Amino acid sequence: MAVPVMGSIIVMCGLLLIGITAYLGKASNASEIVQEQRRLENAFDQGIANVLDQQRGVAWWDDAVVHIANAFDEGFVTSEFGIFLTETYRHDSILLLDAGDRPVFSFEGGEVQSEAHVRDILSQVRPVIGALRERSRGALLPRPDNFAARQSGYQQLKGMEATASWSGAILRVDGKPSIVAAITISPNTDATLLTGKPFVLLSVVSIDQLFLDNVSRDLLLPDLRLMPQLEAKGADASMPFVADDGTPLGQLVWTAAAPGQPVLDTVLPLVVSLVVAIGIFSLLVLKRLSRASRELETRAETAQRDALLDPLSGLPNRHAFSLEAEAVLAASVGETRTSVIVGYLDIDRFKDINDTLGHQMGDKLISALAHRLRSRLGETDFLARIGGDEFAIIRIDRGGSFAVDLERTIAEAIATPIDVDGVDLNVSVSLGLATMPGDGHTIDVLMRHADIALYEAKRQGRDRAVRFTQAMGQQFAERRELELALEGAIARAELELVFQPIVREDNGLIESAETLLRWAHPTKGMVSPAVFIPIAEEAGLMPSIGEWVLRTAIRQASQWPDMDLSINLSPIQFRHRDLVALILGMAGEYGVEPRRLTLEITEGLLLDSTPQTRRTLAGLREAGFKVALDDFGTGFSSLNYLTTFQFDKLKIDQCFVRNIDDGLSAQAIVQSVVQMSHALGMEVVAEGVETEGERAILRGFGCDHIQGYLVARPLAAAGFIAFAASYNAAARARTGATAMRIHPDRKSHVS
Repeated sequence: MAVPVMGSIIVMCGLLLIGITAYLGKASNASEIVQEQRRLENAFDQGIANVLDQQRGVAWWDDAVVHIANAFDEGFVTSEFGIFLTETYRHDSILLLDAGDRPVFSFEGGEVQSEAHVRDILSQVRPVIGALRERSRGALLPRPDNFAARQSGYQQLKGMEATASWSGAILRVDGKPSIVAAITISPNTDATLLTGKPFVLLSVVSIDQLFLDNVSRDLLLPDLRLMPQLEAKGADASMPFVADDGTPLGQLVWTAAAPGQPVLDTVLPLVVSLVVAIGIFSLLVLKRLSRASRELETRAETAQRDALLDPLSGLPNRHAFSLEAEAVLAASVGETRTSVIVGYLDIDRFKDINDTLGHQMGDKLISALAHRLRSRLGETDFLARIGGDEFAIIRIDRGGSFAVDLERTIAEAIATPIDVDGVDLNVSVSLGLATMPGDGHTIDVLMRHADIALYEAKRQGRDRAVRFTQAMGQQFAERRELELALEGAIARAELELVFQPIVREDNGLIESAETLLRWAHPTKGMVSPAVFIPIAEEAGLMPSIGEWVLRTAIRQASQWPDMDLSINLSPIQFRHRDLVALILGMAGEYGVEPRRLTLEITEGLLLDSTPQTRRTLAGLREAGFKVALDDFGTGFSSLNYLTTFQFDKLKIDQCFVRNIDDGLSAQAIVQSVVQMSHALGMEVVAEGVETEGERAILRGFGCDHIQGYLVARPLAAAGFIAFAASYNAAARARTGATAMRIHPDRKSHVS
């Protein structure tokens, strides 16, 4: 009686476990599709806000009111509205409507359009114009006004709320789904320029495959496309695409991420197998007690074998590698022609893969790479996964160029993309190599030296193999020595701040300075920030050093009420969850207004930006601090940063300034950056200015500030304030400039 009851319980538990596993896999897939649909809806909301943002750059502008509403200037309208919006932002159609909503200008395909075509477009976009005039969506479907939220940071534009209005929607225009955006032509500073009902700027942007490709790339939704509803049946993931007036536009179709599929494809069969195995095993245990001892013995052997295996990759683990390496080294002792090489490698930028594609894809990549390496290495090579994305290799050589062969073998193994769930991933690895007997005689020493070589490979730019050298070991030891000395540098008062003047070009005065960190080592002298800052970041010392820099600089700013300060922030500091509160608290403690402090960040922070990074940047600006993008033009410069993130200042890297005297390409780049920055409401600071010729060219381009040895090298606090006073007195004597502080909330547009 007991056997059937126990068997029934086992069967019921097994079926329940299978059902739960299947449910979790399907629920995960369904939940992901819902999230993807929400992200798509938000992407179109943001697309409307983006078009309105692009229109605002020319519509909310004093010159626009003067040349359109007050005295219509067709040349001005064609250049600043027609050509600018169609060529810069790819708007398909541009219309200008007068106070009575009658068309006064149209532009499409690089030329002014016929009246008949304009009337046809107007008949299709009337709901948007009506929503703008009535400030209500009326018959249009509800949609969040993301554009309004974006304007909250513009203090100068708050007075426009009584006259300025806007509206945006998705409609079918000329048979194509399109973003239709309308915004009033309003002054941005002089409200008296608007004497009547404002004119209206209307743009039509087609939602074509290029538009969908950009959305697909940003949201990581493969194969996003718009299809007729009947043709979209059976698609992996889809959602209806409906215009804001209720008109069906088709079906959006894409390939869903399906995070639960591994559960259904891999875990579920394993669970089924496990349930069956447990059932059979239980019955066998009950019926054949005589086999119990043999089963236990088999399990013990399996457990011992599994203890030496990495479950993810199927390779030997760290413990197995240590045992194998010890055996290989012991067998090689006394054989003069035998050498042993130890390789230590990991995947370059593996964190980025996990962050963008997810940890499941990262795990699968590790497994696929392990299989690829194992298939290319020799039978006598021992490959192990020792943790994370790190692998170790040991190879025995009896008189050959085995090191070169190992480098070549690994390079060939990753030369072609690795297929992970149908996605081809191009990966690179960094490899550190150490050999016995030249680099050590124990596995601990060889692994430490291979690790140092791996660190050097990454320092040199990754995607390479580096062999350990004694010089490399010495450099590592010196670096470690600096790291230990740096830990107590603040307590020993070895760190100090210096200040490099920044000259404002419109009055020739020093009104601000950049705060720079210096380290006076007791025996090594002045250590370059380029040397000790990376050490501090890797050693985890940057939070304490960064906090010291902020506090010391803000305290110094409190003693210079007429001088603004720029302070560099390390990407490591952005991991501080309360960074905004920390800096704001320091400013309040020393009575320094946030607007006097400019916080400089580099593009490296934006490259790996996280939601916390974006919240911190927004919080700093909301608190009143200014934010500057430093060293623009180097590294991973992207115009997307300037539209995605809001900055008050942009600093042009000195590599462009250095060549500006005799380089037409450098001049063109700098001039374009200045014009683009002004159009986006940012001031421009040129770094590394050393000659009057460079300064004259930069001034001609409209550069707002200069910084460099032409003005002064970085100075200690006492020397800086004396120099600034002397410099400003001489500047006022030459130009008659006053001492009045200028803090413009500028809005400019460069044709």
